Amino acid sequence: MELLIRRILIVDDEEDYRKVVHGMLQKINHAYSCDLAANGHEAMEAIIRGRYDLVISDIQMDGFTGIELMRAAKDLYPELHFILMTGHAPEYEFSDIIGAVASDFIVKPFSSWELKAKIGRIEKEQRGLLALRESNLRLSESYDQLKLVLEDSINALTAALELNDLYTAGHQKRVSDIACQIARKMELSHDQITAIRLAGLVHDIGKISIPSEILSKPSKLDELEFGLVKRHSSIGFDILKRIPFPWPIAKIVLQHHERMDGSGYPQGLSGDEILLEARIIGVADVVEAMSFHRPYRPALGIEKALEEISKNKGILYDPDVVDTCLMLEDYRLCPDSSRKALCQTETAQFPLKPASVIVGDNVSNSLPEIT
Repeated sequence: MELLIRRILIVDDEEDYRKVVHGMLQKINHAYSCDLAANGHEAMEAIIRGRYDLVISDIQMDGFTGIELMRAAKDLYPELHFILMTGHAPEYEFSDIIGAVASDFIVKPFSSWELKAKIGRIEKEQRGLLALRESNLRLSESYDQLKLVLEDSINALTAALELNDLYTAGHQKRVSDIACQIARKMELSHDQITAIRLAGLVHDIGKISIPSEILSKPSKLDELEFGLVKRHSSIGFDILKRIPFPWPIAKIVLQHHERMDGSGYPQGLSGDEILLEARIIGVADVVEAMSFHRPYRPALGIEKALEEISKNKGILYDPDVVDTCLMLEDYRLCPDSSRKALCQTETAQFPLKPASVIVGDNVSNSLPEIT
């Protein structure tokens, strides 16, 4: 078995005892490489010059005690092991020595067998720690691999939806981008931002079950059609809840059309009953939907979208999320994402039929505008 402890520094102000301990170590294992120091200052210089696996030090020394040496050394090398020696055990409680971060202590006089047992226990503990680190590393790698697989699933679902609904091609990506900008500016955690990014990419996945004729209808939806469209949040939840995401993706998708005053769907949640991540995607969804054209109306523009969320701040939309969204400089809605140039690319790609254009005067009172 490979030695984990090879380089050892022996510190004692009694020369004879330094030699005794050195002899014990050579008897225990000839592979040990040992250096000797006569006091704490000399030992500290040696520790700084060369890396040791273990320091065996007397506690009672003039000027610089073994405990002071240990604390100073561990500030530089936290994983350096110490065995403290003392011939005055009654003056030091075991808890005091271990509490000072010693790996162990031994009372003089001691035998080579005692010293061997102490070193063996430290090595055993170190092997266990190394095994735990390796296990955690493998687990972390497996977790990262799982996340990549799950993200691939998200991308596949997104592609499938966009085949069914050409007019929302790119919509989910843009919503995800805006929502992530808001989340970063709100200084949310990395996990929350990841959840928002992925949920944004599939927030409309439930529309895959809705006939494309309804999704691309060049006029406003009737009550029955709109009822079908409103089911997309619940359908999306049913699709996503079967995937073991480490983030609440399905729940965020379910809630992204809920509103602060309880007027949203499908559950009529209000305020803090709605996940913050869903509130963020809800605002990003409105901003994107109004800024781009839909089959039943041309783009209303970014200024109109910002006016909508401002007007209904605290009523429909989370006030903190709205305030943060209003501070954004780049809405990432088009290749040229300055406010004046927004949506020109999208409008050119999908020209509207003038005879069928219907413009909603008030998005908040016209839910089909933001489905």
